[in-house]
Amino acid sequence: MPDSQVWLVTGCSSGIGKDIVLAALAAGHKVVATARNVSALKDVEVKGAHVLHLDVTAPSSELSKTVDQALGVCGHIDVLVNNAGQIMFGTIEETSEEDVDRLFKVNSFGAINLIRLILPHMRNRKSGTIINVGSGAGTTGHAAIASYVGTKFALNGKSSRRPIQFTQLHLRFAGYTESLNSEVRHLGIRAMYLEVGDFRTGILDPVRANSPAAIKAYPAPQKVKMLRASGSIPEYYGSGTAATSVESWFAAKTGKQSGDPKKAAEVIVRVASGGDERGVPQRLALGADVVADARKKIQYLLENLETWEEVSSSTDF
Repeated sequence: MPDSQVWLVTGCSSGIGKDIVLAALAAGHKVVATARNVSALKDVEVKGAHVLHLDVTAPSSELSKTVDQALGVCGHIDVLVNNAGQIMFGTIEETSEEDVDRLFKVNSFGAINLIRLILPHMRNRKSGTIINVGSGAGTTGHAAIASYVGTKFALNGKSSRRPIQFTQLHLRFAGYTESLNSEVRHLGIRAMYLEVGDFRTGILDPVRANSPAAIKAYPAPQKVKMLRASGSIPEYYGSGTAATSVESWFAAKTGKQSGDPKKAAEVIVRVASGGDERGVPQRLALGADVVADARKKIQYLLENLETWEEVSSSTDF
């Protein structure tokens, strides 16, 4: 294991974010843990983390102050973990412009802004690791969470009617991370994208809607445990519909997910710290479910290319 590092982690109030903080501390690293609700960080503060308030949707000027505070406390930052995020349930038509804007600010733009702010520091030191904690939704699209999936891999998803596992919704756009890695690796900086699968975190904890009216108006009998889109259109729900299928899967799965977030956090810290002889990958799947889904997506892409290869290739001069 390399020498002690300084980790800056966002979204540490619960779930894998908090477990990453604890795993990094246990490995002997220094950690700056951030969250919108600092009172939720008392347990990691007791363990030795330095805690700071951070709302990733804040203007860059505010984010810059937090980065400066972290540097003032620790002197430098070796690892940035973009983990903060939210998930929202609702069909595309039910999701308002404000809903989408809110989700992208948390899951994508906040991370992009932090990366932009931390890069000058890492570039000057010619060293650093940026981790974008992603989701299985960054590989395969799903009904009733299109806006969430969009924050993962924009419009590249293959729609699906089956309720496949996915959890954590923290930044996660693999293409962005790959582009970033290509730009900075000659500077001694690494970027890693994590596809986090079906882990037993609080991501599906009790319903949080944008307004009481949104909760009351929602027609489905079972309320999944996440943010809900502002709109309510009954025609999208009922027996045999994709949205109800996904909703029912969420309701049945919460608290029974197969993945252990503590084990995931330990793997993240070990691999990102250079503790694996295979090196630091540009992309790392976490969870057997993600591996299985990725294989299916790869197979689909190959079959699609083969089916349409003649048409696709006919457009060249």
